[in-house]
Amino acid sequence: MAGSGGRVTVNGIVFATPSHMYERLYSFRTGDELFVSNSLPFVMTLAGQQLDPDYPHYFLDFRDFHRAGISVTKKQLPSSWAASCRTA
Repeated sequence: MAGSGGRVTVNGIVFATPSHMYERLYSFRTGDELFVSNSLPFVMTLAGQQLDPDYPHYFLDFRDFHRAGISVTKKQLPSSWAASCRTA
């Protein structure tokens, strides 16, 4: 597969990541809305979120995500407003 995508099925929505293990999808759930994108800045802007400027470990989090690869399927990043961004 080249690129990422989504498809509506009778059972819900299915999102697909690219086959490259360093590419991912980011999602935010705010209330009853779900935002999904392969771009962290885009999904955060769309969801009205921003990175928490007081959180010092984003670099370490992304490094750990990179090292874990596909063995860890749910990863979270803290953001403003006490919400969290999930990566897949």
